[in-house]
Amino acid sequence: MNVMSDADAELVVENRPGITWCPNNALHRAVHPQDLCRFPWLIDRGVCVSLGIDTTMYHPFGTAGMVSLLLSASVGHRLDDAEPFYMQTANAARNIGYADELGTLAVGKRADIVVRAAEDITHTALDQAGALLALSSSQIPVNLVMIDGRVVMQGGRLTAADQTEVLHSALRQRRRILERAGAPAE
Repeated sequence: MNVMSDADAELVVENRPGITWCPNNALHRAVHPQDLCRFPWLIDRGVCVSLGIDTTMYHPFGTAGMVSLLLSASVGHRLDDAEPFYMQTANAARNIGYADELGTLAVGKRADIVVRAAEDITHTALDQAGALLALSSSQIPVNLVMIDGRVVMQGGRLTAADQTEVLHSALRQRRRILERAGAPAE
């Protein structure tokens, strides 16, 4: 969802459904007129807004946070730097009905965690404000990944599988798919 009328916005505030905002598509399609961008306003009124990507063909994962900050600023109601983080974690879990299992770090919840190497010299901002995560999260190298509390990547390398074999297997599979599709050989 990207735009809504005043009447629709009031209904959302009154009924409190979970709303997913796809800011990348709004930017790409230029469908975000200033007077119809209600998401910062909805967030201020306690509506649970999560972020989504409705097509990865144009918008890579991890960019919605940055775009939400840019679009909200463009309508004169910039989100707080940390808001995209919550929109992609706790709010997303709440909106899909899994807040008891996902979205925050708490005893009894799944420990699915991705830790970025924020101190990587190629991605360290001059100002280490909260926007670093929102603005470049998809570009910062991954340092650690835990799934259900089990470390599956550490120091940027897989721990539960041979990373080189996984890559070679993926490349073989890609070749098979391209051959079946009649695509030219690489």
